[in-house]
Amino acid sequence: MNVQDFPSQNDSRTRTSPCRAMPAGAWVRDPWVQTLSLLDALCAAPVDESVPERRTRQPDGGYRARAARREQTSCRDAVPPVITVLERLSTTTVVLCWRSTTCHYGDQVWVQGVARNSGQCAISGVPIRRGDAVYRPRNRGRRVPVNVSAMIRASAFA
Repeated sequence: MNVQDFPSQNDSRTRTSPCRAMPAGAWVRDPWVQTLSLLDALCAAPVDESVPERRTRQPDGGYRARAARREQTSCRDAVPPVITVLERLSTTTVVLCWRSTTCHYGDQVWVQGVARNSGQCAISGVPIRRGDAVYRPRNRGRRVPVNVSAMIRASAFA
């Protein structure tokens, strides 16, 4: 399949993925496009067309439109993670085993801090407000954890 097989960005059939941009019935002819279309339908949440798009300047001088809210197309909330507390290192650090559809950490250190923005507790599902006491994955070194935006309410470990 070539780039020419996909409609232009001005085409009304274009949505958020190449699978949705295909002409009607094309997925029947191409097993790869059918697979991508199925994965897209099962994994991605529907995109809210009312959310504005921002244009990002690319290194080649062109622009790429991207949704303002990345969470809309994320698989992050599809299946909740399985979290096991392995050890409490101190009053402000714990070691967790984090298993989710996006990543697996057998022994990840989490540190206590203050929520910088609102969210949801990964263990209890209780809403977290900015300023609440939370635990977050330790973010050291060059590798940023995939679950870096996850938070757990400090009261969940009490």
